[in-house]
Amino acid sequence: MRAIWPDCERPARRGGRGRFGVLISREPTGGRMPEDRLCRMLAAAGSDMGLDVIVFAPEGVREERGRGLVRGWTLAEGGWMPLLAPVPPVWFDRRFPRSPAEQAAGARAVRILRRHGAAPLGCALPGKAQVYAALRRCRALAPLLPPTAAFRPRRLAGLLKAHPAGLFLKPAAGMQGRGTAALRPEPGGGIVRIAGRTMRNEAFELRVPEERLAQAAEALTRGRPYLVQPLLDLRTAKDEPFDLRLFVQKDGSGRWGVTGAAVRIGRRGTVASNLHGGGTARPALPFLAAMLGDQAAARLLGEAKRAALLAAREAERAFGRLAEIGADFGIEPDGRLWLLELNAKPGRAIFAEIGDDAGERLAAERTISYGLRLMAAGAPARGAPGPALLTDRRRKRCMNGTTAHSTATMQEVQS
Repeated sequence: MRAIWPDCERPARRGGRGRFGVLISREPTGGRMPEDRLCRMLAAAGSDMGLDVIVFAPEGVREERGRGLVRGWTLAEGGWMPLLAPVPPVWFDRRFPRSPAEQAAGARAVRILRRHGAAPLGCALPGKAQVYAALRRCRALAPLLPPTAAFRPRRLAGLLKAHPAGLFLKPAAGMQGRGTAALRPEPGGGIVRIAGRTMRNEAFELRVPEERLAQAAEALTRGRPYLVQPLLDLRTAKDEPFDLRLFVQKDGSGRWGVTGAAVRIGRRGTVASNLHGGGTARPALPFLAAMLGDQAAARLLGEAKRAALLAAREAERAFGRLAEIGADFGIEPDGRLWLLELNAKPGRAIFAEIGDDAGERLAAERTISYGLRLMAAGAPARGAPGPALLTDRRRKRCMNGTTAHSTATMQEVQS
């Protein structure tokens, strides 16, 4: 993409329009943005609502003569046109850094944006251990959380004896299924099969003697913080891993709602169902109905939606204002529901994968409409009170949710 940058902000062609920013990890190549489809849908939704959507990378955030500026692109007549503009009042964080250098550049850009009054649409979530601990404090959600412990190599043998079906390892700060692994004892004992995906998202499988399991696991994790859970039976009849992804967002009124639902199915024999690992997606209700029957599927999907909305509110209460959440659920063959994790930067490929064009447009519209709400309110940096005590009313609402019993025996991680 050839960009000739103007020396000042491009004249507003539709005078008086506000600006909404989208911060991406790196500048576009070949005329396309990272997440080009999402950026175009946000630009279209913004145009309909009277906003100019500006997409920019960390390299484009600068300070000049006491002003904060972004050098970015806006969509015009189907193409991305360069412009230089003041920092937008609200920006949507879509960074997925691939290196420490990209991580550092993004952190620098965020500092400049905040220094000049720009607020993020929502905050990031901390590591999975902290999120797990926060959700477990809610009595309605605690039974849905798999028993979870901090990874300790020397404890694996004992945990395998307690959970002979196997164990599941995942990075405490991972995404897209990278670095996950399933540990399964082979029949007859003495050998443990480890299958998973590397941090580069490459599939691997190996067999190790039980007495070398700790060393093999240490080599796999490479000193990174990991969590360990029982290996749940979350597979199709064809031995494909699958999960239920619910995409929940705030709308223009600031209320949480479910925008989309899909079942993500991984490749046979693998451990992760993420689309980045080669998985596919299907509409949730038909898949669950084929698995459980119509009534049970509808009941389970309703339970998952209620849990996802409650989890979003509880995460926001603990960690600060959020705008959207991807809530991932596991479902065992008997219909047992597990809340596996939350993702504050959920991908939107599931909408295109299942052909839900209306849901994809609604997701973009809700992003923009919530941004407009923050602009009207002055976009405070944090929209939630943090880890303060629940009010009696909210505590009662939390306690009146799902009450399924959990037989957790693993040591819980602490925040």
